[in-house]
Amino acid sequence: MDTFVNFAINSSIAVNNLKKRNIRVALIDNGVDGSHEKLEQVIHLGTSYCCHPHRCGQLNSYWAPSRAHGTQMASLIHRVCPEIDLYVARIQDMEAEDSRQIDVESVVKVLVTPES
Repeated sequence: MDTFVNFAINSSIAVNNLKKRNIRVALIDNGVDGSHEKLEQVIHLGTSYCCHPHRCGQLNSYWAPSRAHGTQMASLIHRVCPEIDLYVARIQDMEAEDSRQIDVESVVKVLVTPES
């Protein structure tokens, strides 16, 4: 990853494009830790498509992830492209036999819901 980050930062195309404007990045994952020191400044907007397991009709917050994966992905994206506006969509995930599985229906909702 470090080699790729160095390449992206040192690339003349990347440097010219990144310094002119923030890049908008949509992260569709299990949420992003909103208190993460480096990420709290780049999270522009977030929403959740993840139902709360014990409160019918309520959604889990996008800034309180179920696992670290979404936060890790946001951190990697931020390393490659520090000047970003991050848009977070938290999707439903659930326990499987030996892993986590995403709920395809919640991903579809993210993709077809009109921008508000």
